[in-house]
Amino acid sequence: IWRSEPAHRRGRRGCGPDRGPAMMRAEMRKLDRYIEEYNLLCDNNLNSPKKLLDFQENLSSRISELEQERYALRLKLRRVKTPEEDAALKEQAKELTKQITPLRKELKVALRIEEHIPRIKELLDAERNIELKHNGLTIKKERGYER
Repeated sequence: IWRSEPAHRRGRRGCGPDRGPAMMRAEMRKLDRYIEEYNLLCDNNLNSPKKLLDFQENLSSRISELEQERYALRLKLRRVKTPEEDAALKEQAKELTKQITPLRKELKVALRIEEHIPRIKELLDAERNIELKHNGLTIKKERGYER
């Protein structure tokens, strides 16, 4: 055994409860993303693409408002005269950043969900076509379904 490494690190690379094969870790990250997306959809009652887009627009506008407010505070910081006022403005800007961060994360998740919409529609259409074939129904554009 090569002894240049400290004893606490020798033979321990790649070990641990959260370390596994690369594919397993990648699948775990994917699962975590799906759970995050599911939770966003359920928590905000987003059950249609239109509601999702409205939610995204609402988030974007709230983020913009908070960013503008934070920008105004940072402009005030340039003209500050006392250290107390400086500290107070910096603290307010930090608080706004704390509010913006989770909103940006939600927006990122919502945008990720939006990327899935065409694939989901494609899968639903394929499932519907299989079901119609199984039941012996055909789709007529003028009237709907026909036997």
